[in-house]
Amino acid sequence: MKPQLEEILKVVESTYSRNLRSVERTMDLNFLRQAFTNAVRPYYTTTELGFVLGRNHATIVHYAKGHMSLMRDTYYRDAFHRVQIIYSDFENEQISIRPMDVLRSEVIELKTRLQDLEFQIKKHGESHLQPDMV
Repeated sequence: MKPQLEEILKVVESTYSRNLRSVERTMDLNFLRQAFTNAVRPYYTTTELGFVLGRNHATIVHYAKGHMSLMRDTYYRDAFHRVQIIYSDFENEQISIRPMDVLRSEVIELKTRLQDLEFQIKKHGESHLQPDMV
């Protein structure tokens, strides 16, 4: 399941302290909008992206056409990569979310396993272990 676009947008806006939905047309804000849409474009439709930004889907298509030339700009390129990382973090978070009680039992199991391994090391001595086992 892909992350909610609205949530990703909020994180990007918070990261840059900017409102991507504003009508302001400064170069840095426009580059940030374009970086946002182009970074998540593989996962969402132009209509979805346009809707969340309060723009027409044709604007999103226009952003995509200028992507390669904008990658020469340091601000745009950094913003593009940062948005990709933000999206990736959301995607990984959704995949790995497990109930707290399951996580607690996994931690207990891992601690027990660690104690068993430490005991075995002491029992057999480190001299019997191969270098890659230590």
